Amino acid sequence: MNGMLRDLLSERADAAGAPDLDLQDLIAHGEQRVTRRRRVVLGGTAAAVALTVGASFALVRAGDRSTSPEIPPTTNSPSITVEDPPDTDDGSRPLTYGVGATIHYGDRTIEAAEDAGGLYVFDDGLAILTGRDDADRNNRLYLMDGSEQVEIARGIERVTVGEVGSLLVWLDGDDVVIYDTHTRSETGRLPLNGRGLTNPITVLEDAVYWHEYVEDTATTEGRDYFVRYDVSTGTRAPASEADHREETRTALSPILVVGSADSTYPAEDFTVVDSRLELGTDVPGAPQPVFVAATRERLRVSVPDRYDGQSLGIFQWLDDDRFALVADGGVKNAPIGDLLVCRISAGQCRTIATGEQEWLLPGNNGAIH
Repeated sequence: MNGMLRDLLSERADAAGAPDLDLQDLIAHGEQRVTRRRRVVLGGTAAAVALTVGASFALVRAGDRSTSPEIPPTTNSPSITVEDPPDTDDGSRPLTYGVGATIHYGDRTIEAAEDAGGLYVFDDGLAILTGRDDADRNNRLYLMDGSEQVEIARGIERVTVGEVGSLLVWLDGDDVVIYDTHTRSETGRLPLNGRGLTNPITVLEDAVYWHEYVEDTATTEGRDYFVRYDVSTGTRAPASEADHREETRTALSPILVVGSADSTYPAEDFTVVDSRLELGTDVPGAPQPVFVAATRERLRVSVPDRYDGQSLGIFQWLDDDRFALVADGGVKNAPIGDLLVCRISAGQCRTIATGEQEWLLPGNNGAIH
């Protein structure tokens, strides 16, 4: 009997053959080192980074008091695998995302005082807004100082982060507050002089643009005032849309562009076709190619086969070569699916977190749920 069993096992082992290893896939998954910093791309007027991958998800943005779609709670914790943490000395921004009060910031896991409603990533740190969103009058804004969470404001609205540099802006009552996260101090507090503050707020490295308006004006004519605050001089002056567009285009040129290598229209949303990133189906008109502006070459990035047909949207740039994507989930096409990190130079995307979750993702006007 033992002899027959040995012969049977030997025959099955011979039939199985040698294992089929995909060396290229192993190498691509192992290549996760940091390059230089990437500034988050803003489209058009650089107003907000919004993932337009479907309908009915809430963007916690300046002045938006809408609520997030109801997402059924999950009984399973997300399966999380974090890539090699970025070396913050080179200016890269760590991959950042959260679930409830748990924030993943590079290789660190941070527990906020309560559920977070906003994440703000800077060149040199992270700020966390607790509470439902920035319309919650009981909210708290914390700045990470080493391992400590230091409260810098409370009961504020319209928190907006700079996509380059270290400026953070919010509305405190009738005052616009400009805060420098590098010096850990306010650089300006400007009263609105009886006027309201509207979106968008654009925060650059050394300037802030916003719209003010008089709420009791009978007509819409002359009620809107566009202003620019210069950080170096501490002065506020009238601004023009033309000046705003020019300064924004110079400071925040996109890395991935739609249509041609000379385009200035950023590519932010994608559909997976044959395991490759293609332009999102929500972009009007016929499908257009996506180019890497710096190299003028077509974007050629592959993703795991299981994402074919899914919509993926960029929620964070880590540096000039790497960006993070969130997949649509099964609930009203909300961005609650897997998280991936893609490297342009390697032409590969890697899944770093799986499972449908009501993710808290960083954005310049709050966080995307």
